[in-house]
Amino acid sequence: MITTEYTETLAQKLADDIAELRVNGSTVAIDSIDRTNNEVTVVSEKTFYDSHITTVELLDTEENVIYSKQANLSVDTNESVQLTHTFEVNAKEAD
Repeated sequence: MITTEYTETLAQKLADDIAELRVNGSTVAIDSIDRTNNEVTVVSEKTFYDSHITTVELLDTEENVIYSKQANLSVDTNESVQLTHTFEVNAKEAD
């Protein structure tokens, strides 16, 4: 069995590896990256967008994509948006 401690270690590694957030191909400042047990939460700074949000990516320091998501989020150009994403790190033994 993979231990809880090990999944928490992997979650911390994920949190440490996140270096950049891109929305629609443009870098957005990260407000915080927090780990609680085996969960990692990434929160962007509030940002104004010129168009709707279609892609969200998290990258490491070498610009390798850690996470990528297609989106279809309409935003008002007069409203700042703060994005939050939480990852849960789990391990499953092979059957």
